[in-house]
Amino acid sequence: MEAWISLLIVIIVFHPSKNVQNNYGCSYEVLLTNDRQIVCANITSSFFQYFNINVNRYHWLTCKSCNLSTISTETFHFPKNAITYLFLIDNQIISISNYSFSKLPHLKVLNLRNNLIRTIATHTFSGIGKLLQLDLSRNLLERLDDDTFRDLENLDILNLNQNRISFVHQEAFASLKRLKYLYINRNYISSLSDNMFENLVDLKILYLENNDITEISRLAFNGLDNLNYLYLNNNTIITLSQYNFKPLRNLIDLQLRFNNLTIIDTSVFNGLRNLKFLYLGNNRLESINWYGLIGLDSLEVIDLIENKFQYFSLGHLKNMKNLTVLWLENNNISNFTIHSDTDVQNSLKVINLVKNELDYIDYRLLFKKVPQLEEVWLGRNNWTCEFIIEMHDFFVSSNISVCTVANCTGEAFKRYIDSICFEPYANETELSYDFATDCTNSSSVSYFILFVVLLKCY
Repeated sequence: MEAWISLLIVIIVFHPSKNVQNNYGCSYEVLLTNDRQIVCANITSSFFQYFNINVNRYHWLTCKSCNLSTISTETFHFPKNAITYLFLIDNQIISISNYSFSKLPHLKVLNLRNNLIRTIATHTFSGIGKLLQLDLSRNLLERLDDDTFRDLENLDILNLNQNRISFVHQEAFASLKRLKYLYINRNYISSLSDNMFENLVDLKILYLENNDITEISRLAFNGLDNLNYLYLNNNTIITLSQYNFKPLRNLIDLQLRFNNLTIIDTSVFNGLRNLKFLYLGNNRLESINWYGLIGLDSLEVIDLIENKFQYFSLGHLKNMKNLTVLWLENNNISNFTIHSDTDVQNSLKVINLVKNELDYIDYRLLFKKVPQLEEVWLGRNNWTCEFIIEMHDFFVSSNISVCTVANCTGEAFKRYIDSICFEPYANETELSYDFATDCTNSSSVSYFILFVVLLKCY
């Protein structure tokens, strides 16, 4: 449904209802929203200096496949204009001078995606203080220097995805006090230094996926009091420090999948009192220190899929009174411990233990400690026939769905039990079949006849 709504919006906003005229490589269109758009193709940087159309009537300006290698203050030298949206996607732009867009004071959206921009001058964006959205993705930027985005105090969205950024100055975002969405995916950032984002006091979403991050300084997220979503997937983070995320008191979703973490140290996540979703799958985690998950009072889902755990204790979940889902799929767990003094998990409803090395669980004690359990995933472990039948029957009689790898239907789990319990008989059948086949050669037939004769004599 959301995809259809988005498509409908695109059609309504961007599809022109009428092409008014063509002039010197540009067409002038009226959108279905009654906004007026200028679309130019195959022009150069000097084109607009001789542009004789009254741009005061147009809100959109788009250049398609143009050669705008250098943009200066003369490029968009419009005495009066109402340009609000400027799209310069894929235009071979290499450099942008200071104040290049200052003649577009009403600009709210600037898209510079897929160009060849390597640097941003100190005053590149000066004069467009009303700008709300800036897209610099798919360029060649290598560094963000001191106050790179000066004068963009109203900016709401900044997209820096797919550049070559390896250096970010501590004051690079100093002017962006109203920024809410920051995307820096697929760059070459190797570390997050102290106070790197401290000026982004209104930031809600921060994407740092697919970088080379190995280290996060203790105060890296200082100042991000209002951050709700932090995505650090697909990096090379090895360790996390105590209280690494403490400033993120309003964080809801933290994703650290596909990193190189080996241990969850004490108080690493302490302070994340509003966190609901924690994703640590596809790391190399082997152990959780005592109080490693302390402070996650609001956590609802924890993902520990595809790690290296051999041992896991329900005691690790101490004080998680809102936890509903525990994913431990595809580890090496042979010991899932439940102690008699373990806290009761009154909210836990789903436990996934698929693809581990388990041959035993104290399932009766588990039921006492997790009284609201609704689903338990048990496929691909080392259960014996007798044990898996007993455990299955107990859970089913307690109105708990017992699941395999793919689903929770009774028929699917019956097939799983059959695969465990009847495997020896399948082997015997195979041996009988081999013997019969073997008798087709002359030597085997002779031995078989001799065996029959001896049997009769006996």
